Amino acid sequence: MDILVVDDDLTTRKMLRFVLEQQAGHRVVEAADTISAERCLAQEPFDLALIDVVMPGVDGLELCRRI
Repeated sequence: MDILVVDDDLTTRKMLRFVLEQQAGHRVVEAADTISAERCLAQEPFDLALIDVVMPGVDGLELCRRI
């Protein structure tokens, strides 16, 4: 499964990546903000997106609306 993790907190992104890749065998792509996430989504499809709600600029709820 291809998973996009969108979170402005580096520690959270790395922890989720470790668990999802090492423990569950998924492929994970990280994005630190909505702009990066939209670039990733334009380049390839994902099976799942884990999105932080509270982010600077455009928040996670608005990203969900855009998707």
